[in-house]
Amino acid sequence: MNRFNAIAANMLGCLAVCLPTTGALGQADDWAQDARTISVVVRVEDEAGAPISSAPVQVYTRNGLAFGMTNAGGDVTIFVGASPTEDAIAIARIWDGRWHADLTPAEKTLARTRHAELVEEYAFKAGYPAAIDVPGDQFSMTIVGFDGVRVSGRFVDDAGQPVTKAGGSAFPYGSTFEADENGGFEVTVRKGANTELIYLNADSHQMYVIELDDTQTAADVDLGNIVLNPSVEDAELAISLSPTNTIILDDETLVELKTRVVLVREDGSTLLSYRTNKAQTAAVNASWDVREPDPRLPGGTYYVAPGPYGIDVTRALRLAVLVGRQAALDAAGVPKVTVPPGGEAAVSVDAEAARDAILQVGADLLND
Repeated sequence: MNRFNAIAANMLGCLAVCLPTTGALGQADDWAQDARTISVVVRVEDEAGAPISSAPVQVYTRNGLAFGMTNAGGDVTIFVGASPTEDAIAIARIWDGRWHADLTPAEKTLARTRHAELVEEYAFKAGYPAAIDVPGDQFSMTIVGFDGVRVSGRFVDDAGQPVTKAGGSAFPYGSTFEADENGGFEVTVRKGANTELIYLNADSHQMYVIELDDTQTAADVDLGNIVLNPSVEDAELAISLSPTNTIILDDETLVELKTRVVLVREDGSTLLSYRTNKAQTAAVNASWDVREPDPRLPGGTYYVAPGPYGIDVTRALRLAVLVGRQAALDAAGVPKVTVPPGGEAAVSVDAEAARDAILQVGADLLND
């Protein structure tokens, strides 16, 4: 795994954790017994409706994962496994061909090249879900590439020296990015749209968010020097997530909520992200406790949300804290823990209950 993939995996998690273990495309050892093959016609177009050809597209469900590239008319038909009892949605996204072992070297090169070209020219969402819990085995969805502007900046430390092990993602329209050897980065975001720029230093668990409004993204944006000065992680926190025998998926991304955990400091000043040991080791029947092996963080009081940052539950928690809904979070029973500086603490999180409580308080703040 290169530095870029390590940053992205640590920050947002990897969708592979909730997908079947695949060999050849369309085959998996742990598909549902009633899984069958459905066809999904995906159209990729710009915001004027013009087709985008040779766009690399991945479609996945809980029970399948498949890949294709659009024709001259901007369409591709992809056959993917799906279960009528387990799969309510299929998700399509622009993808660079990773995980698809049946692609030839030439096809992999074309997929990577076109992916790089498209995410530089257009702004796409990370995924486009479509309902498949209706009768039939033929479905369709559309991916829209919006006109983009470039957001650039340079990560530095307190002394103004470049920070090269940094990167992140633009949300909700944009792609991942990483710092170059001078700390600089560029990413395409949707023109004239509210945008969150989420980033971190790969040596820290601390995440940062820069919010850009629609006026700031009306044209290219240069953020200049961005100082990365993570807080001292001088305390330890043991985190356990339950229920251990139930898969709990985010409704919009199919990410398993227990593969990551996000902490938001009570005053909103600090945002932290940890992966769980099962996501890290893929060990069968491993607990979902966070063990890296010793999760560390700055001392303080934190609310806890299951899942990677960027899905509804974790964004809703951060936004609720920022607008001052701490009393409502407490009344709803959102998990909360105080860790003394230099000390130790532990917290247990019921992922389903935490998700429901957080969305009860903060779902109305999600406006994308």
